[in-house]
Amino acid sequence: MKNQVLTFFGRLESEKGLQYIIETAKKISNNELPTTLVIFGEGSKKNAILEVAINLQLLTDQEIRDFNLELNKIYYFGKRDFQTVIKPFLEQKSDYTLMPSLILETLGLSALESIQAGNPVIGFKYGALTDFILDQHDLSKNNLNQILQSPNSKQPPNYKFQTKENWLNQIKTLLPQNTKKIALLNDHLEQIGGAEKHLHQIANLLQENGYEVKVLTNTSKIKAELTDFKPDVIWVHNFLRKLKPKTLKLINQFQAFKIHTIHDLGLFTTFPSKFKNQDLLPPTNSFFDFYKTNTAPLPLAIYKWIRLIKPSMKELQKFNSIIVLHQFYRNSAKVYCQQDPIILPHFIG
Repeated sequence: MKNQVLTFFGRLESEKGLQYIIETAKKISNNELPTTLVIFGEGSKKNAILEVAINLQLLTDQEIRDFNLELNKIYYFGKRDFQTVIKPFLEQKSDYTLMPSLILETLGLSALESIQAGNPVIGFKYGALTDFILDQHDLSKNNLNQILQSPNSKQPPNYKFQTKENWLNQIKTLLPQNTKKIALLNDHLEQIGGAEKHLHQIANLLQENGYEVKVLTNTSKIKAELTDFKPDVIWVHNFLRKLKPKTLKLINQFQAFKIHTIHDLGLFTTFPSKFKNQDLLPPTNSFFDFYKTNTAPLPLAIYKWIRLIKPSMKELQKFNSIIVLHQFYRNSAKVYCQQDPIILPHFIG
């Protein structure tokens, strides 16, 4: 059998299935799994990866592109640029992308990019990943060895990609006429994960199409910055970590058109990184249904509900539009925000 190359790229965190990746790496090292594993990324679990991988992260980008991979080896190349290093690697050397996320992904940008590069995604088929993982690549139904040995497994799903042009046309129908200035707000501006990457790609695309864009995060000067910028649209992305309900309340003092894109499930559960069952997404905006979704002690759930969730719902219900990236959490967003969200998948290309 041809040497199959598995690639993981993303945050090296527990919720991304790092324990599964480590167990896979050990099987490869013990010749129990005839494949090669290549890992790109950074995170708090980096040292756990280095314990099972050959650390070659000091190679230059060109050396990575030219590198000859050996069977039954695990390579770690650190954090690399997607367009110049990871994408060519997926297209030229990789057979599959391993994405064993233990959370309900609401975007799955890595999966989207993998499929575009011709790599089927192997992982757990739930949340937004239902669109990107075929049944034959679902780790809840098949073990990795079975998938790699299947003669018909090297087939990515026939996914209809959202183009930049289609995405932009949908946004233009949403924005008020004569929109010129757009403020984008997010908890973090550094590219921590898919949400932040999505944010910066949106900012670039809007700027390329003539909009004046300002990207902001939580600072003591945020009110002054918005007042000075005078945006026609204020578009909130992730919040609850650094941007709090008081930020939403501040935003509602402005006359601008207001949009919120829900990137994670923090509105619906105490610990999104531990929430795995989409059937438990709250059907109402009651504390009882919220509490059923989480694994936190009751006092913590009560605290988050009173201090964060309820005030956020109150402010989001005043927003003009709510966007979700996948239909699986649309109903919960609808009951929390008291309006039917727009489903707007991320663009590619």
